[in-house]
Amino acid sequence: RLEPSLLTHAAEIAGQHLPSVTVVPALLELLKHTSPLVREGAIYGLSAHESEEVSAALRDLAGGDSSPGVRTAARDVLEAR
Repeated sequence: RLEPSLLTHAAEIAGQHLPSVTVVPALLELLKHTSPLVREGAIYGLSAHESEEVSAALRDLAGGDSSPGVRTAARDVLEAR
């Protein structure tokens, strides 16, 4: 088990370097993590992977996550597309 601060960085790096088929399912699961920091890392990891499933998950977070930072990160990634 990684601490949230390490897991968030791992999610971002994995998203930047691994193919969608490998990394997207794992990052989508991390969007459900209890730590907002980890959810943000997963969002940034997903930023390089465009699909309807990813976009829908980001829209859900942008509109309804309990963390303002997560909502902002999701909106930022969606706006950059």
